[in-house]
Amino acid sequence: MMKRILPALLLAAAMLFSLLPGLAEQETPAMDFRSIPGHTCFPLIADNPEMPGNFVLDAPMEWDGTDASEVYGIPTCMTLRDYNHMVLICEFNLVDQVIIMNTPNHPLGGFLSEGQAICRTGKSTEGSKILETFDIHGLKATRVEMVGQGFEMIWIDDGNLYFFMYPADPDDADYTQTVAGMVDSFTLLHPSTVPDAPAEDFAYTVRDDGIVIDAYTGEAAYVHIPAQIDGKPVVAVGRRAFYETDVREIKFPDSVTELGEHLFGGCNELSSVTLPAGLKVLPEGTFESCFRLIDLKLNEGLEVIENFAFWADNYLYTIKFPDSLRELGDANFVAMWTPYEFIVSENCEGFRTENDGGVLFSKDGKRLIRYTYKNMDASYTVPDGVESIDQNAFYEATDLEEVILPESLRTIGSLAFALSGVKEITIPAGVTEIGLSTGYVDENGNPLTGYTNIGNNMIIHGWPGTAAEEHAKKFNLTFIPVEDAGSEETVTSVEE
Repeated sequence: MMKRILPALLLAAAMLFSLLPGLAEQETPAMDFRSIPGHTCFPLIADNPEMPGNFVLDAPMEWDGTDASEVYGIPTCMTLRDYNHMVLICEFNLVDQVIIMNTPNHPLGGFLSEGQAICRTGKSTEGSKILETFDIHGLKATRVEMVGQGFEMIWIDDGNLYFFMYPADPDDADYTQTVAGMVDSFTLLHPSTVPDAPAEDFAYTVRDDGIVIDAYTGEAAYVHIPAQIDGKPVVAVGRRAFYETDVREIKFPDSVTELGEHLFGGCNELSSVTLPAGLKVLPEGTFESCFRLIDLKLNEGLEVIENFAFWADNYLYTIKFPDSLRELGDANFVAMWTPYEFIVSENCEGFRTENDGGVLFSKDGKRLIRYTYKNMDASYTVPDGVESIDQNAFYEATDLEEVILPESLRTIGSLAFALSGVKEITIPAGVTEIGLSTGYVDENGNPLTGYTNIGNNMIIHGWPGTAAEEHAKKFNLTFIPVEDAGSEETVTSVEE
């Protein structure tokens, strides 16, 4: 069966390459694409809406990634391709396997049965010669040569079956390294065979109400925290308990009601988190610098998100607020690529959105928190009644060329328009703070406040003697008094 399916896959690959004129002649760039998270690669999540996948992996920025389930007739199948090669990554979940194997003459039946045999007997077949078995961060994997086809496959068995299929090209070291990087990055979002971590993988203390985990000392990539240790409930996970570890997936038991600050700070491999149902506060810096975090569901019942909880989380494209959320700290969307949308229902206690989830506000409309790249308009008028614009609020909104500010506005946060398309702006006379940075503390926990350019070295239009002119002088920006904005003689700049 595999030999019957392979020609169709190759034909589809040829068709894909034929749609990319000129690319085949280009040279594939050399890269160690996992060396700089968020810059040389990006997490690609299996998200077929009809048959959602259960994995995420890194793709080089130079490669194109698409969902190819409909093309290949495999429930969850993704393609990655560069100028000369194409890699398939596919999933057969347990339900798919039962359906396929119990459907007479199913076109994928022979293919699936061969994969099951290879993974579960450890023996080569006529069409697939086992080259090696190995471990991918706790997952059982088998690499095979597709005999006489010029392809290799890597099967991964977690109850669900996954495979990578790619052309064998031993003469192209850069390509071989790139495929190895993709395989190494493969992470299950909710693995089916991971047991609770043993007590010896944690340093912990005992309180009157139960166990507090102080540090994770194990080496597993997939960590399911136990509900009990020594017969006592695990009720809290302390400050920095997983700080800068290599964990990829975390699941909390519902017995946990308290998390410590900076819990996962610097966990660059972390992709998937399941929070406990009873959590009410997401502490400061919880997911700070978790570059690959892409699968996070905030629990219903969560009331407060403190400062910097999502700082530098580049790939949280969609963030859904629970209805219970009433407070959001400072600098939560700083140093991250612009999110795509916020999902906030009308019943949310503290927040609301406009533009179909493209702009996030406080419930009372006084605070504009984030403008996302879902918006593609060249001009945006901030609603009347907004009194503050958060730090990085319009960060990297490259389509945006004009922002009209309301008379109600009083403060504009640090780097509010950085890397956006806005090159000049008129600031109302009532604005008293511009470029304000808040939420930062010193080593003793004392609040720090500072000021930075609001972004892009913009031309500032404003009233003389106001915060607008002061900001322009402080950061060497061109200032144009509003009453004489049409006269070039009135342009003021420190450069003069």
